[in-house]
Amino acid sequence: MTEFCPRHPRFYALYFKDDSEKTEVAVGGSISEVLADVQAQTGRPFLDFQFREISRSEFESLNPFGRGLIPAPLTAFCSSPKQPGLH
Repeated sequence: MTEFCPRHPRFYALYFKDDSEKTEVAVGGSISEVLADVQAQTGRPFLDFQFREISRSEFESLNPFGRGLIPAPLTAFCSSPKQPGLH
């Protein structure tokens, strides 16, 4: 079993399973928190997402303001009655 080591934090990027380019929609240090945030914003089930571990430098470049969510791709994939066909 892997133990948590504060000197070597882990970072994750979340993307949609059906996205062949694997464009990140959110990043963070906790898969469950990042997934919950993206699900709340998109309304999509957790099975629609995949994640991968990323380096600290990649995390910092994808998350310059420390928010975790990367807003641009989310709007294209939100499921809402006002945007049919973008599920």
